[in-house]
Amino acid sequence: MTLLAVASIVLVLDGQLVLRRGQTPPPGRIVSVTTEGVAVEDDAGVRTLVGWDRVRSITGEFEQQGRTFRNRRSGLASAGSHGARRHRRRGAPAGRVGP
Repeated sequence: MTLLAVASIVLVLDGQLVLRRGQTPPPGRIVSVTTEGVAVEDDAGVRTLVGWDRVRSITGEFEQQGRTFRNRRSGLASAGSHGARRHRRRGAPAGRVGP
């Protein structure tokens, strides 16, 4: 039983990556979190970058960084789409400028 408890603690300390749509994350541990996604390194030292569009959640050491980057990414996406709508003039014929 003691071994099981120690294994659970190690998993939490290393962090867990949960992907969307039930996908299986790459083997290894989370080594960094960037604007592009989550970098996972396996035992052989090979890194795999998992994009934010595939990430559901992160726990452990990189959890707060993950929240920050995900919030930034979603904020940029929504600001871009709202900004485009704000500058469109409704009811104006195409090619016409002014009143």
